[in-house]
Amino acid sequence: MAELSQKFEVSQEVISRWKGEFLKLSSGVFDKKQSRDDGAPTEEVRSLRAKVGELTMERDFFVDACRRSGLKIK
Repeated sequence: MAELSQKFEVSQEVISRWKGEFLKLSSGVFDKKQSRDDGAPTEEVRSLRAKVGELTMERDFFVDACRRSGLKIK
């Protein structure tokens, strides 16, 4: 525990709490009742994908504008 704490700069108490939560909840990962078989993205996923698309378009616009104005972009 001390080695992990030093390596990842996280307190041992936090690591211990995470371990406890993992052990408590990990069996649910393999529970068929909780799995999504329909493959449809959730509303949150759809919202995040839309935001990524929006931000990608904005970035592309600004990169193009910078290049046209002579600024160097990495």
